[in-house]
Amino acid sequence: MTRTTRVVAIAGVAVAVLGSAVALASFGWHGAHSEKFMRRMIDAHVEEALDDISATADQRQKVSAIEDKLFADFQLSRDARRAFVKTLTEQFAQPQLDSAALEQAYQPVSQSHEKLRAEMLQAVGNVHDLLTPDQRAKLVDRMNQMQDRWGR
Repeated sequence: MTRTTRVVAIAGVAVAVLGSAVALASFGWHGAHSEKFMRRMIDAHVEEALDDISATADQRQKVSAIEDKLFADFQLSRDARRAFVKTLTEQFAQPQLDSAALEQAYQPVSQSHEKLRAEMLQAVGNVHDLLTPDQRAKLVDRMNQMQDRWGR
């Protein structure tokens, strides 16, 4: 495996370890599930991954802090999307659509997505640097198994 392939694989795994937070939170809280329920579910996935790699107490604390930051960022993104949808709904009901108002209402969504992108990349780097090469290899194996189950 080339160095580039390893870096890409590890980055992908780190994002997965930080959770289902990305997949779940980026689309909002699903169905009737509360934010608290979703947080517990994501925490369980992250804890399971940390157990699999025998993470230390210090590593667990640092990953938890990373996860907390990402949850806060996703909350801001969700709030921005909700405000945009409200404006979109109001505008759609009008006889004349105000494209400038929609564009202006979308700016916070765009900004929150950019912030999330930067935070996710930073989180990947932080988790990568936090783990030992052996732990990263175990996560790569775990991710490969998950992808096989999901049908790559």
